[in-house]
Amino acid sequence: YGKPVYVDEYGSTVHTSNGANGALWHAITLGELWKAGLSPIQFSVAEWPGMHAGYNSMGLMTDWHDGWQVKPAYRVYVNFFNHLADTNLVAIQLPRGIFGVAGIQPNAKTLALWLTNANFKKDGNLVIRIENWPAESASVQVFDNLAGSTPVQTFSIAANSDGAVIFDYAISPEQSFLFVLSPAK
Repeated sequence: YGKPVYVDEYGSTVHTSNGANGALWHAITLGELWKAGLSPIQFSVAEWPGMHAGYNSMGLMTDWHDGWQVKPAYRVYVNFFNHLADTNLVAIQLPRGIFGVAGIQPNAKTLALWLTNANFKKDGNLVIRIENWPAESASVQVFDNLAGSTPVQTFSIAANSDGAVIFDYAISPEQSFLFVLSPAK
């Protein structure tokens, strides 16, 4: 993807890939590494039995003893690389406790907006505003990064007279969403 590759377990034996908390940690870390110019790859992809306890909880899938079951953190990587890998980063402003990254596909004019609420107590009631939208309206697909790669919601919204697309979205604590906006036809 034109970035240096960072292959590691992110140097942590505290933050693992297990459960929703592990997936949330990856949702935050992926965007932060990507913005820093690194292409993150989780190591190990699957659990590594026989190694120390950290390697038995950092994989994106379980090992063969559990049938290579996909963990929630795996879904985070699927959404991230399916929608952000081939984009050019664009500037975003976020309130405290919300982590995110945004990128636009130069040819398709599709914008991917990755937002994670790392605030464990407060909802992220966000007003999302995209300036200089290249069409009269936008088609929006919303993905729950911790749940899967199928949109959980789709809607269309008209650009205002200034060419901005504006919509509200509440991101509850410990949630991560991907918004994929395309010019509506």
